[in-house]
Amino acid sequence: EVVGRLYGEIEPATPAVLFIHGWLQPSHLSLSETAALLVRRGLCVFVLELPHHLSRKPPGEAHGARFVSGDLALTLDSFVQATAEVAAAAAWLRSLSGGLYIMGFSLGGLIAGLHACLAEEPPDKVVLIAPAARPAETILRSPLTDRVRRAVFAQGVTPEEVLRMLAPLDLTELRPLTAPENVCLVAGRGDRAVPVTVLRRLRDRWGCRFREVSGGHISLWLPLVAGERLGFDRGLSWCRGVADFLEGSSSLGRRFIQPTPSGCA
Repeated sequence: EVVGRLYGEIEPATPAVLFIHGWLQPSHLSLSETAALLVRRGLCVFVLELPHHLSRKPPGEAHGARFVSGDLALTLDSFVQATAEVAAAAAWLRSLSGGLYIMGFSLGGLIAGLHACLAEEPPDKVVLIAPAARPAETILRSPLTDRVRRAVFAQGVTPEEVLRMLAPLDLTELRPLTAPENVCLVAGRGDRAVPVTVLRRLRDRWGCRFREVSGGHISLWLPLVAGERLGFDRGLSWCRGVADFLEGSSSLGRRFIQPTPSGCA
């Protein structure tokens, strides 16, 4: 069963945006702000709730704690479930609208990227904001996954086994079926959860549009959450660039590096 919230009206002539949130997302507050930014541009947005998050959180547990955990088999099951739900939501939105765009942050960016690479009918446009493109590396090295990492090792799982089990989820080893000029990556130079070097590697492999901005993993997200509504201008250029890209505005060229024949400049 697909669970989520719809913002705006689905119109047959207007593309719909399927938006996938990040790991440990505790509320719809930030998600509704993001959706509102795009609805103001004339788009419809469906915010998908990932398994074990938001209204799907098991009683007594933290949001998302069961999605990425020390039990890697359960983690893989969560990814399988999430990708199936994304495919179902994408098919539903495409059947009612004028096209399908997909957008995700962090864990949601990884899942959106997997959909762009593996779907039978890929999205027309893709925006990945700090996607956890190499999930094994994120679990093994990120300060945000320290508790997960310790739980994994406590079960006797080795780093080599983590790399092997999560290898099918590595975006740097896949290619999107969406045209490269219709894919945008946003990376934070100070991001310790998803290092900018990982996303530069993904950019080079995919040959897609790319934008590096200042900030870390969480602070990268904050301008998009509330900046436009509260009047904060710092960091908003990339947020507006994302909205321009999805809306189809000609101003995109000033905000994102354009792909070149050999990849991304």
